[in-house]
Amino acid sequence: MRDFLSNGAKKHSFRHHASCIILTVCIMLSSTFLALAAPNTTAPTLETVQTESQKSAAYLMKQADYSNISNVSTFKEQSRNLILSIRSGYNCSDNINAYLEAVKQIMNTDGTLHMEKNEYTPDSKDYYSSYAYLLLVLALADEDASNFNNNNMIALFNDILNAAPENDFIYSDTNPDALNLYHLGIVNLAVESYSNEMKDYIRISEKIKKALKSISTEKGINYWGYSLDNNTHVYSYFYNMYTSDSEIKNLIDTVLTYTTNTYYDSVNGTFNYPDYNDPAKFNPNENSTALAVALYSTYNNHELSTVAFNTLTTLYQSSTTPGVYTFFGEDSIFTTYDALYGLVTYQMALAGKSNPFDVSDITKAVKPPVTEEPEKPTEDSTTVLNPSESTEQSVNNPEADSSTSPATGDSSLLILFIILSLSSLTLLVTTNNICKPKK
Repeated sequence: MRDFLSNGAKKHSFRHHASCIILTVCIMLSSTFLALAAPNTTAPTLETVQTESQKSAAYLMKQADYSNISNVSTFKEQSRNLILSIRSGYNCSDNINAYLEAVKQIMNTDGTLHMEKNEYTPDSKDYYSSYAYLLLVLALADEDASNFNNNNMIALFNDILNAAPENDFIYSDTNPDALNLYHLGIVNLAVESYSNEMKDYIRISEKIKKALKSISTEKGINYWGYSLDNNTHVYSYFYNMYTSDSEIKNLIDTVLTYTTNTYYDSVNGTFNYPDYNDPAKFNPNENSTALAVALYSTYNNHELSTVAFNTLTTLYQSSTTPGVYTFFGEDSIFTTYDALYGLVTYQMALAGKSNPFDVSDITKAVKPPVTEEPEKPTEDSTTVLNPSESTEQSVNNPEADSSTSPATGDSSLLILFIILSLSSLTLLVTTNNICKPKK
């Protein structure tokens, strides 16, 4: 009888021990999964971000094709990628030369650009942005925009925008020929960057400001619906106006609040896009994540720009092609376009600089007076330079490491697993004592 009771107690004790172990494992796994899903707020180094941006720049510069640059959309894409690639620090000298030669081929003698008509809106004013992009490239290429191909492109840009009626800047379903919403911001930054040399800057800037107010709602931009993407494509180019105009600041602050509350999943650290079939539903999205990096970097939200960067590089990098980002698991050049914008904007923000399309740092830089250097004595051909006196230009090679970079914060996860394991062990010992049958 004693043996029977003893065996029963042992079985009962075993069941208790097994239950405790299962409970401990479940707690450990659930804690681990929650930790993995939580937003990663560990900020990367500037060097890490630059490495990623230069990988994408290298890929896109090799894919660049300027043969159809008279198309407004092509002009936008190729100009944007070139500007961002230059800002990343990647060597774009060959691309710059090819781009400028292509532009000269579509330039009339008076400096105007011969752009193709839009098939659906032949009177579209989107071509205004082509002049804006060109001016930005000229600044970054150290070209004199006041005398490019024997034309003053700054004065031409000024005259085109100054002569345009206000309605040309206010896009809507009933005014589809106006400058598209996605082009308004780049025109604004070109105007701001060259404001010192544009005689009608104030009047033009007021037109742009009025347009921004007209197309904005408390949710942001309604362009085939509302989205984080729309808001980034417009508001990320208006930081200077945001800092100088209280009305625009209040407008954009309202939009940023709505955007964050609606499209950011603070539990999983993802940035979402409205479901096409059900606008009330939101799904994690690669392009939205890439653009979130740009939007939050522009407006100095360090936590969300970091989370967006970590999410982008952890979840959406191509497993086969360095510098490329995916859409629904497949390599996508369009996602890579947006990724480059996010990466370079974040890179510049970490370096304490402004939006990459704002070239005021070049156009408004105070240039030192030109001084003539004294004539150097002729060196004896037999003189050998000290190796320490010779200089060698360091060129970044983003493809030196073609492997996909590890997710930021991997060391943090290792520490987390160790802590969870120790906690689980402690819990197991405690639960063993609790679960022991009383004698």
